[in-house]
Amino acid sequence: LNHLLLLSMAIVGVTFGLGVQAAFLPVCERTDAVKRNLMAQTQKACEAIQMDDLLAIKRVAVSGQNITAFKADDFTGLKNLEILNIRSNPYTTLPEGLFNDLINLDTLVIIGTQLSSYPEDFLDSTPLMKELILFRNKATTLSDTILHRLEQMKNLNQVEMDRNLEPAVQAHLNEIFPAGGKVSFRFK
Repeated sequence: LNHLLLLSMAIVGVTFGLGVQAAFLPVCERTDAVKRNLMAQTQKACEAIQMDDLLAIKRVAVSGQNITAFKADDFTGLKNLEILNIRSNPYTTLPEGLFNDLINLDTLVIIGTQLSSYPEDFLDSTPLMKELILFRNKATTLSDTILHRLEQMKNLNQVEMDRNLEPAVQAHLNEIFPAGGKVSFRFK
């Protein structure tokens, strides 16, 4: 009976241990511009880059790389990433889960894309966000869920949003970030 109990505990421990760990997309399988950026920063071939290498990366900038789509796991393993710049690319969507590992992200730049909407989990895994720069994109609305997340973010100090957002969304954002408030907010 003791052996069965120990075996059960071990299985539970392994199951929970695996459940906590995020999927890790090998660097060689990531979107080409992301792969090149990570290789340049680590100065390693993509197949040689390990999780420890990714933990040392603080900034990823893949602007102007003609990225038409990201893979959901492109940024896995980048738990210490602070700045992500994915501006000036023609992608139209962002996959759910793209920002899941970015728990230390404090600056996100999405400018000049064809992005037509934000994934429902947008900003869900980025509680330390300080600067959110989102303009010259095609999105005209933000879901109530995303607006609620913006209201809950305590570290924000700068937010720039599209001036082409629907009037009701703009009004809600002006309520969340009143003029003269803690957060520098503007439409661009």
